[in-house]
Amino acid sequence: MKIAYLLLAHDNPSHLLKLTEAVQNSGNHCFVHVDAKSAIAPFETVLAQPNVAPVDDRVAVQWGDFPSSEPLWLSSDSRTAMIGSSTITSC
Repeated sequence: MKIAYLLLAHDNPSHLLKLTEAVQNSGNHCFVHVDAKSAIAPFETVLAQPNVAPVDDRVAVQWGDFPSSEPLWLSSDSRTAMIGSSTITSC
């Protein structure tokens, strides 16, 4: 069974790199949304890994507010395309 991890990030790309490396076994996928208020360049190493895909439609997240879930919905099309299933569920 493949697992899709949906990760929201705004800081600490070295920690995110360790996290994505740890969960990428057995063909799992990571979808990473980098907050629009954060520079994307520090996250390039993370996003270049196999089975890691960026959420292209970056939004400015207000942490702990309802809009913080918006990146999860924006990534649904790219998740379906990468994994090849139309029955992907976000929790």
